[in-house]
Amino acid sequence: MNVQNNSCWLLGNGEKINFWHDAWCGDPLVQSFQVPETITSNLPTSVKAYITNHQWNLPPDIFNAFPQLRTFVNKIDVPISDKEDSLVWKHNSTGTLSLKEAYEFKKNQFPKLSWTSLIWSKDIPPSKSIMVWRLMLDKLPTDDNLTLRGCSFPSMCSLCFKTNETAFHLFFECPFAVNLWNWFASVINCNLQFQVKEDVWAICNKGWNPQCKIVITAAIINIFNAVWFARNQTRFNDKVSHWRSAISVIISNTSLSGNLTTKKASSAMADFSILKKFNVSIHPPNAPQIIEVIWSPPNFNWVKCNTDGSATATSSACGGIFRDKHAKFLLCFAENTSLQNAYHAELMGAMRAIELASSSNWNYLWLECDSALVVNAFKNKYLIPWKLRNR
Repeated sequence: MNVQNNSCWLLGNGEKINFWHDAWCGDPLVQSFQVPETITSNLPTSVKAYITNHQWNLPPDIFNAFPQLRTFVNKIDVPISDKEDSLVWKHNSTGTLSLKEAYEFKKNQFPKLSWTSLIWSKDIPPSKSIMVWRLMLDKLPTDDNLTLRGCSFPSMCSLCFKTNETAFHLFFECPFAVNLWNWFASVINCNLQFQVKEDVWAICNKGWNPQCKIVITAAIINIFNAVWFARNQTRFNDKVSHWRSAISVIISNTSLSGNLTTKKASSAMADFSILKKFNVSIHPPNAPQIIEVIWSPPNFNWVKCNTDGSATATSSACGGIFRDKHAKFLLCFAENTSLQNAYHAELMGAMRAIELASSSNWNYLWLECDSALVVNAFKNKYLIPWKLRNR
């Protein structure tokens, strides 16, 4: 049922698709228009019955009963050659459901934790990250977590001996941890206040340059590790650690991450000061590379169209401009392509350019774009997203 609810029909000849009950132009039409079963039972059921000569041919009575139906139907391109209908997976461009796609689909149903990408970084040793990962998921064997698992014993913070040990007290309220956080606040020149564990990761999202962000993230992770190490040394080895000694270890480990990273710094003095306090060498940004671009005119009787497409998190669009051999402006277009990725927008721009050239009787078209994927799509039809294949 999960697979069926996340699949839809790609129109071919229309023989296998139920016009009213199957998902082929969005939600099933009986749901979109609240069509009673008494009406659909007296109407043709297959989509093929509503297609004539590869064009839509819906009876006028249906349009009169459902005026908005034309808009829904016209969104779907009828293929110009006969082929079978195919059931496609809606959540990728190929339309095929692989084991990897099934895993990604199920994975996305779980809540996404914003701090996970900060903890797991190639610039920070996994041995440090795993400890913080366990902390954030309440998996560390602190006294409060052990009590929840059924272990009953007297609890006392091993660093301050003033109160029961909880994960939040140990890492944020214990004087040992407070001294480390106060030192860190003075380094980054920020006022730090934590109500819950997740508040600590807001420090990493203050607009630091890439290298500085890695250094700050590594410092936070090393602070957690220093507190946990000091707690275990006191509890199991009867060795008392001073918080100033922990700072030396934090700086040393953070310096290693900051110097080995490939991330670049900026010229901001505030970020420069932070890097130097952790003994990190500045990684200057790459020098700008200037590329000379020359527009080549088309041959006689040819028209050249330059197309492009772009996408953001909320929308995508494509556009193009037609010129002749004298670089004279002929036509331009710009269209919103709804919420799609950049490749989809680039491909729609190329297809729209071909359609406009055909309608203008420009039979010799030089199509130019900056996407290698679009160029390859003309050679391999399987690179075309299933939503655009009929078009």
